Amino acid sequence: MKVTVSYGCDLDDVPNNISQLLGLLSTADLRNIENLVENAAEECVVGSVSQGLETIDNIRRSLAKLDERLMDYAIILSGYIKAKADIHTGIFEDKHPNSETLEGLPEDLLSVEGSDVDIEEIKETNDQVS
Repeated sequence: MKVTVSYGCDLDDVPNNISQLLGLLSTADLRNIENLVENAAEECVVGSVSQGLETIDNIRRSLAKLDERLMDYAIILSGYIKAKADIHTGIFEDKHPNSETLEGLPEDLLSVEGSDVDIEEIKETNDQVS
């Protein structure tokens, strides 16, 4: 099951945060995939072709998961570039909204692929929590 995890950070910290996430990919996932490739090659050499085929399928699944995460990172960086351009051109003021409210955030930053966030509903929820 795929879930979406989100957290807020300062706009200028986005590249460093993505860099850290990419670092995690390189230390964990890529090394695991590399080991699987080596295992698949060895299995084919020693005659365990069916096991090699299963390992190759595992590699493909791991690469698909990795690709999904890379796409998420690309979308975040695209949003970062757009936000910086909007600030530079004056379309979006560089406000630091109160962390408990959504003031100052453009609506397009509050939408997620395929589903928009209901700002009024969130404001009501925040008011109830306060």
